[in-house]
Amino acid sequence: MKKVLLISNVGLGNKGGRSEKFTTRKRMLQDRGWEVVVGRVPEPYLPLFPYAILKCLYIGLKHDVDVVNSVSNPFNLQLIGYVVSRLLHLPWLVEFRDPMVDNPDRDPNAFLTKVAAWVESLAVRSADQVVWGDGIQMEDEHLENKYPDVSSEKFYKLPFLGFESQKFESAPTETYDALTITYAGSFYDGWIEPYALLEGFSEYVEKNEPEENELTLQFYGDWNEEYQEKVEDLELTGFVETHDFVPHDEIIPVLKGSDLVVYVGGDDPENRLSIPSKIWDYMGAKTPILAVVDPSFRVARLIKENNFGIAVHPDDTEGIADAIKAILSGEFDYTSDKEIFDEFSRAHKMDVLARVLDSVSSYEDPFW
Repeated sequence: MKKVLLISNVGLGNKGGRSEKFTTRKRMLQDRGWEVVVGRVPEPYLPLFPYAILKCLYIGLKHDVDVVNSVSNPFNLQLIGYVVSRLLHLPWLVEFRDPMVDNPDRDPNAFLTKVAAWVESLAVRSADQVVWGDGIQMEDEHLENKYPDVSSEKFYKLPFLGFESQKFESAPTETYDALTITYAGSFYDGWIEPYALLEGFSEYVEKNEPEENELTLQFYGDWNEEYQEKVEDLELTGFVETHDFVPHDEIIPVLKGSDLVVYVGGDDPENRLSIPSKIWDYMGAKTPILAVVDPSFRVARLIKENNFGIAVHPDDTEGIADAIKAILSGEFDYTSDKEIFDEFSRAHKMDVLARVLDSVSSYEDPFW
């Protein structure tokens, strides 16, 4: 079995989404002929940079790896990948989890951005292959346009992250006595908040007059006093339930048992290309999605084009109410195309990634 050294800032089994994704990658790639060996880069990054190099070199030599795969951000992981791949005389696969430089969260004039730009150029020009996952905040031909002197064959877009079919198929389904709408995830002050959803839900309740025991809007995640005050102002206390975060395995039955799940994406243009991970959970649950987001955003187009749900602008509370009615009444025709779900499965991405690794592992090191 071939081996790939995955250079990351998280290890397997740690808390957080990135660790969970890499743990899943390790398991699924093993079924495809690749063992993932993790070289975790410790913090603080700058003082421990020499140690990180030596640590990854040791791991690579100990396990006799075939490919070095560095995954950013942070951007310094690519610099470590470059040094380790050169010293081990191994092919180098550069993977972008987020844009290294052209990132909405990065100040274009900051010193670190200039350093990141230098590292990105080094990575793009020196790597044997550069890949990124469909759904990150980067246009498809961004790197080709930015580096016209680099062969376009070096750039490859991986499929969407997708969902684990087996995990959803094997999970139980929560049962509810009432029609249930679920939001699972975080809110962000001044950016992604539940106010428009609550107002639209209030309009739905006012127009359709359901009893409190017939309909529930539930939130799993962070909640604050301002949100609760909004619920009380709209006289929705009997319809709204709040819960703390629960482990991923526990939220799956909730999503599967819900009649409608909600994504709130807002209308900040810096978020227009983002496809958040929760969308894959919603797809895996095969539950219709209400996306409260600018309909021109990428996630809205993805949902609409595949009949996964309805996207409504946050300013259109009447449209939100109408969308809730269309989905809960069965008027909305949710997709039944199995091929669509196959396309958005985690297995599909791992199939492609394994083929990329097979290809990269055959490259000869041009530096030696």
